[in-house]
Amino acid sequence: MIYKEYNVSQSAGIILGSTLRLGEKVFPKGHTVTAEDVLIFKMYDLHFIYGAEYQDGDVEYKTAYGQIAALLCGHDLGYVTEGEYCLITATAEGILFYDYSRINKFNSFNSNIILNVLKPFTFVKPGEVIAKLEILPPLLSQKEIDDILFRLSGNSAMLSLVDNHQYRAVCLYPYLLGDDVERKHFTSQTIRLLKDLSDLNLQFSNEINGSYNLDNLSNSFYQAINSGADIIFTMLPLKGYGANDIAAQVLRTVTDDVFICSIPQIGLGDMIVAEKSGRRIIVLPYDYDQGNDKFIDGIIRQTVFSEHLTPASFTHLTAPELPIRQTFEHIDKVIAPTGKVSGVKAKIGAVILAAGQGRRSGVSKLLVEGQDGLPMFMHAVNAAIASHAKPVFVITGHRHEEMEEWLEKLDVNVIYNPSFESGIKTSIRLGLKAMTSSCDGALLLPADMPNIGAAEINKLIAKFDASQDKQLVFFTHKGIKNNPLIWSKSLYDKADLIPENSEFRVVFAEHSDYAKAVEIKDADKLLDINFPNDVKEYAKR
Repeated sequence: MIYKEYNVSQSAGIILGSTLRLGEKVFPKGHTVTAEDVLIFKMYDLHFIYGAEYQDGDVEYKTAYGQIAALLCGHDLGYVTEGEYCLITATAEGILFYDYSRINKFNSFNSNIILNVLKPFTFVKPGEVIAKLEILPPLLSQKEIDDILFRLSGNSAMLSLVDNHQYRAVCLYPYLLGDDVERKHFTSQTIRLLKDLSDLNLQFSNEINGSYNLDNLSNSFYQAINSGADIIFTMLPLKGYGANDIAAQVLRTVTDDVFICSIPQIGLGDMIVAEKSGRRIIVLPYDYDQGNDKFIDGIIRQTVFSEHLTPASFTHLTAPELPIRQTFEHIDKVIAPTGKVSGVKAKIGAVILAAGQGRRSGVSKLLVEGQDGLPMFMHAVNAAIASHAKPVFVITGHRHEEMEEWLEKLDVNVIYNPSFESGIKTSIRLGLKAMTSSCDGALLLPADMPNIGAAEINKLIAKFDASQDKQLVFFTHKGIKNNPLIWSKSLYDKADLIPENSEFRVVFAEHSDYAKAVEIKDADKLLDINFPNDVKEYAKR
């Protein structure tokens, strides 16, 4: 498209770049100027207008809304165009769920497209607008739209609702002095907690009183964990002092993971978030009851509703939020995308294993660029994105900062493996632990197989039967097993790659009852770059 200023006399057929109001007459953005319109413009002594001319491949902005919003909308969400905006709307009750970093990344894709969203973990009702999408120009090229759709295709829907189902909660009060001052402080914190979370379906079953010392606090946490509560809220009798505080020391001992030991914000540095056997533990800051801090409220809600938590879950920046809440009354007009790919019955996620050093190759092979200018690992990433696999997880390790620069503009999940030197199994475990529970299985794709494309991945997915509990699907060439492969989620604890010398020994014999092979005729598709000569040949192509 070509945007410029046009003389009104030559403006017939031009697409208006913005809404034009002349008296009571309104010419909306995207309106195609007619000969009659030209006469009206001249009546108002208008000499110039700003607009665009159609070119091959151009798409009207309202059509573009439908293409983009369909990928943004997840469970119980739909979209509708109203005026110059696309409204993303709840079609059921639920808790709004999204990742801050993904919203920020989306807004960096194209400066002409803006997405604003309500605060995450907000309780919404049917018809409530949870996000607005704006395309600034009246036309976009289909190439621009396809670029955005591709960037979005490597992950699950960016926005979704989760059920506001009932969570059992318990409050833990570790007393230091046990006097009226402490009781008043705990009461004030509890009142604030109940007020802030009044829209959530939390059932507070009981309270646990203890003493604020290492032994007694440890026993109190074990009591709370064994109480059957999903969420354990803990109050502090005095202001904590970060990672060396008594509560932090105890939680490092009694829990599986401590995700937050302090928050880099004045007055909130003693907040702790931990997990034990799926039970979430939240130690509220001592000053929690002082003021109205939305940041803490957001962390609490994220802890309650996130399916998976890692330390990286809380390193987000604030995403652009809608300034006000509104409700779209005509919910029957809201379009709810199915989110399904035609002919694909199984939901498979992908784990790209890109953390290794490539010692045998003599160089950091995964960052070696081919003639197309892309580093080797990006071929695996792009193949997964273009396939039916969703979501895509990329496990990085060696030289991860450089890899993440390439991944920055793609809506995929990047997980750094600090233990990458301990072997590829550590990356496999990280990727499968992060895989969403809605996936029937996971594809394991080594990043040094640049010839595997979306078509090959889709063949594996097509072979996978979602109705079968245990399942292993892999490629064969002349009867020899090869990577990549898909493991059903019931076998994640057994998951591994097929070793390179599979032609010389029996591989995965223990899984033979439910193993499925997809024969591939072109051996070049299964090329695995391992040695210095392999890397040199790759760089020449």
